Amino acid sequence: MKPEFDWMLFIGRFHSLLVHLPLGFLLLATLMEVFSVRLKKDYLSSAAAFAWFVGAISAILSVAVGFLLISDGSYSGVNLTWHKWMGISVAILSALCWLSKQQIITRKIYFPSISLLMLSILLTGHLGGNLTHGEQYLFEYAPQALKSIVGQGGNISQNKIITDQPDSLRVFHHLVQPILDQKCVNCHNVDKKKGDLVLTTAKQIEQGGDGGAVLKSGSPSASELFRRVILSADDPKFMPPSGDALTYDEIQILKWWIAGGANFDQTIRDLEKDEEIVFALSRSWDLDVRKKPFIELVKVSQVEDVDLQVLREAGFKVNRLTANSPLLDVSYIGKSISSEALEALIILRGHVVFLDLSDSGLGNEHLSFVVKCENLVKLKLNGNHLTNQGISQLGELEHLESVNLYGNDIDGESLDILAQIPSLKNLYLWQTKVTQADIESLMKSRSDLDIDLGFSFTPG
Repeated sequence: MKPEFDWMLFIGRFHSLLVHLPLGFLLLATLMEVFSVRLKKDYLSSAAAFAWFVGAISAILSVAVGFLLISDGSYSGVNLTWHKWMGISVAILSALCWLSKQQIITRKIYFPSISLLMLSILLTGHLGGNLTHGEQYLFEYAPQALKSIVGQGGNISQNKIITDQPDSLRVFHHLVQPILDQKCVNCHNVDKKKGDLVLTTAKQIEQGGDGGAVLKSGSPSASELFRRVILSADDPKFMPPSGDALTYDEIQILKWWIAGGANFDQTIRDLEKDEEIVFALSRSWDLDVRKKPFIELVKVSQVEDVDLQVLREAGFKVNRLTANSPLLDVSYIGKSISSEALEALIILRGHVVFLDLSDSGLGNEHLSFVVKCENLVKLKLNGNHLTNQGISQLGELEHLESVNLYGNDIDGESLDILAQIPSLKNLYLWQTKVTQADIESLMKSRSDLDIDLGFSFTPG
């Protein structure tokens, strides 16, 4: 729908063009007056009188047109108030400069008026820039030290978020609002309410604009806030109308948030994340929100060398997972393990994630030590003397992903126990009493398990 004719706004929008005319003449008059004094050129002083006159008239005209521009209420707030009065000050001071120059009023105020005028021009221009482009505009690309001095410090990169818990970040507060601040708030703030819409706070966004709500929970296509940013850049309703448009990743994040309910308190963890969103968060925000294996989430203290030595003296081979990792890969290298040796293992039970006790003479009674290693991910128990009774204890290992029971005296009863470990992914059951029928029964409830009986098996 085309906007209706409004002569006040039509003329008012010429303010940004007219405002440069008095600036040029007033600065020219000032320079001519300065050089006329320094170089003693009287003709420059005479020409300055004409520049003051044109500058004063155009300043008054610019102020009048400015009042027409704000007549629809799109601009408001403290910045507008100060810009308005400083603009009036420029008009008055420029008129005083001309009147004083022509000696219509006392000459004593001439040079003080020029000084005040230059200061007023600077302040008026700065406030006008804030209204048009936002308060971040002037110092957006300034050195970080200067930004800190003027109160615009913070992260050099607006999109980078430093955190070791990305899933706990609030989607709106940490992702969506910064996008709006950077790309939309210049035109939709308390000082400049284009469409009577303010996007600086959650409450104001919920209130919408003169066209009603801009968000429809769960429906990006029905949300005006989203629809405007995906229009063709040639469309008059495309947002933002000037400056940098939203990037592909920023559009995807906005869409994801609205589709997920447009809740202002939701965290990244609360919303379903497809592959595209995971990539977008990684590319543009340096956030790793992929579903991580348990082994990447384990938080334990560093291992002391003296404790590693105790394990080695008890008959274990000990390796760190990586050069500086506190997580351990432990193997027993003897043929007949003892309770004393397993007690040494308990010293570092939280650090042991891989444990190989194959062919070590392990019995059911020894598993009570093994299950105290609460962070076990991979466990090799093959070639021992374990039965269903002993295997029942493995249900305590909440993070176990792989277990090798090859060559133990177990049957389908052990499968029922192991099936209750939700993290379990791989089972090795060669040369046990587990049957194909047992496997088929288990796969009905745990189709995610990869079970190896020593031959290829596909249920059904």
